[in-house]
Amino acid sequence: MTFRPSIFLAAGLAVALAACGDPLATKATLNVYTDTVNVYALSGTPAGVPTAVHISSGSAIRADATFSFDFAADIDASGNVVLLPVRLVASGIASTHTVGLQAVTGTFDAVTSAPRTAFRYDSTTVVSGKGGVFVAEITDPTLCSLSLKGAAYFAKLVVDSVRTSDRAIFMREVVDPNCGFRSLVSGSIPKD
Repeated sequence: MTFRPSIFLAAGLAVALAACGDPLATKATLNVYTDTVNVYALSGTPAGVPTAVHISSGSAIRADATFSFDFAADIDASGNVVLLPVRLVASGIASTHTVGLQAVTGTFDAVTSAPRTAFRYDSTTVVSGKGGVFVAEITDPTLCSLSLKGAAYFAKLVVDSVRTSDRAIFMREVVDPNCGFRSLVSGSIPKD
């Protein structure tokens, strides 16, 4: 029998790699961050005011024919915030990215990772006017086209307040900008 050191070297390398985790696994590189965004309701407000949110930039923008937003917001008769994903507003006339929304129970701080199920894609979602918490899954090919982990990024948002006098909606968001990662703990670099 011939001694083959390469077999032992390969076996030792495999054991070492297994002990350290998968060295080829996609790793997150960006911090999860917190931001604020303030918009106005789609109805009952002057033309030209920001009525939609672009989550990754934290921008409040107009819901217009460019469809460069993730969701628009409105206020119903009971003071609840009504969220309308971009494809719902676009009504099929524009090929845009997919947005899944999910209203969640509990507090904003209690949501530490994005759920894996129960998102409502391209459908209206209603959350409480004050303290309403929801999670968003945004599948945007322009942002996540090179990701090996997943085609979506995630955020959680809370409605801090609604000012009915001018139909303004004030929200906070925590965004995980790493495609395919679900952590919603601000200031951290996700592991999953």
